Amino acid sequence: MELHKIDHETINLVQQSMGIWNTPLTSGSKHLANIKIKRGIFQADALSPLLFCVAINPLSYILRDAKQGYTLKTGHKLNLLFYMDDLKLYVKHKKDLTALNEAVRIFTTDIYFGLEKCARQIIQRGNIEITDGLNLDTGKIKDTNIETGYKYLGILQNMQNKQKEVERKVTTNYRKRSRQILKSHLNAKNKYRPSTHMQCQ
Repeated sequence: MELHKIDHETINLVQQSMGIWNTPLTSGSKHLANIKIKRGIFQADALSPLLFCVAINPLSYILRDAKQGYTLKTGHKLNLLFYMDDLKLYVKHKKDLTALNEAVRIFTTDIYFGLEKCARQIIQRGNIEITDGLNLDTGKIKDTNIETGYKYLGILQNMQNKQKEVERKVTTNYRKRSRQILKSHLNAKNKYRPSTHMQCQ
């Protein structure tokens, strides 16, 4: 927050609040204890996503200033897409990807980035190249699956967005949930009344 030149009164407020963050541990209706949050961002409040972005934002500066990436016709350089904790890197050569990954690794020494959720895709002249993956000091990043592709921001992608596949999965999931509601013991009114608690993933 200091790097972003945020007001010191705001910084002090957040610092003091973080010192008393805790969450209740219950069993049924019985309160067992309060668990102190000692690290990370406290979830389920409006401030936490903003604090997370402030904490992770310097990584985008580091990658933006890196030499690796594509130069577009407009003259702008593209080497990343970054939304919350979803990061996607673009480079021309495999060795460039290794360099960007090293920059990410150094920055995230104190921030856990699960490699099991990471994947690499190499496209050479319009064809996907299959390799043994990318070996890092902290683990291995596997190649994407040619058939199933990968997800970025919840959208299935391969060499391009798999729009038809996304539509098919959404339609199938919608019909499945609709059948579950219609087969339930809810009365007719509750079966068709919109719920503010329904969440689709």
